[in-house]
Order: sequence, then C-alpha cells, then structure tokens
Amino acid sequence: MANKKRNVAKSSTRSRLRSKSSDRWSWYILYGGVAAIVGLFGFLVWGAISDQASGDGSREAFDLPALFDGGERVVLADLEGKPTVVNFFASWCINCERELPDFAQAAERFGDEVNFVFVHTQETNSGAGRGFARRFGLEKFTVASDVGPSKDSLSRNHGASGLPMTVLYNADGTWEQPIRGE
Repeated sequence: MANKKRNVAKSSTRSRLRSKSSDRWSWYILYGGVAAIVGLFGFLVWGAISDQASGDGSREAFDLPALFDGGERVVLADLEGKPTVVNFFASWCINCERELPDFAQAAERFGDEVNFVFVHTQETNSGAGRGFARRFGLEKFTVASDVGPSKDSLSRNHGASGLPMTVLYNADGTWEQPIRGE
C-alpha cells in the first residue's frame, strides 16, 4: 500500500513538472508573438515617418496662406537675410500650449534681429487654429496655415512625427534639423 502511494505521488509530481514546463513554453511563445507584432508595427510606423520626411523643407517650398483673414501669403523666401524661427503648432497639442507663450515672448523681444513665423498644422481646418493662436496673442505676428488632409504638408516635409516642432533657418535660407518641443 505504501509503494502504491509513493508511485501515485511520483506520478503526480511528474505530471506537475510536465505541466509547469509546458506552461513555461506557452508563455515563451506568447511573449515571442507579442514581440514580433510590436516589431512589425514599429517597422511600419518607421516607414510611414520616413516617407513623410522625404519632402522639400526649403524656403522656396514654404508658401502658405495666412491663418488670419486678410493676411498675406507667408513666403519664407521673402524673409531671407535674417535667421528665421518657424514654430509648428496645433490646437490639440498640449505641449504647444505650454511653449507658445515663450515663443511669442521671444518674437516680441528679438523680432528685429530674427524672423519668427508660427505655422498652424496637422488639422483639417483653420478655425480651431485661429482661436488657439489668438489665446496667445499670435495675431500680431506672422502666422501661416498648413492644414488639410494632404500628406505633403510642410510640417511633414520637415519630418514632423509630432508636435510641437521648431525649424531654424539660417540667414542664407538653409535649414537645420527640426527640434521637437517640450
């Protein structure tokens, strides 16, 4: 009778070990599958971002309507001769909300030495951007509208994968690597 109990106990222990081993392999397979899916998603996103960054960010390509009614088109080539700071923003962007007051203050303070251009982008219409820009007093500065569903928007030509984004143009018209804000 004691041998029978020992054999049952050994058999039960072997079953539990086999079960733990198969459970462990199930987790390995699950983690491996998740890692493969995340890797594929990352590769696809990277490809989409690289496609968007392949456009022209030159001053000549920068020709946009003004955000506010009655304003003239914003043509960056017309601003050549002084360094230019271009800040891209959207009304839904929380970090844009944080940094726009600082850019407006800098534009006020250094506007004689440096051009400042604000660009409302990555939205489907200009209405939200006008209200957002007015909250920060931007209507007294140069503000352009780069909105709509077009994949070739200027912010994407500069490689924007998120906002806020700032691009610095040298006095000769060449531009530096975009800077992601906040």
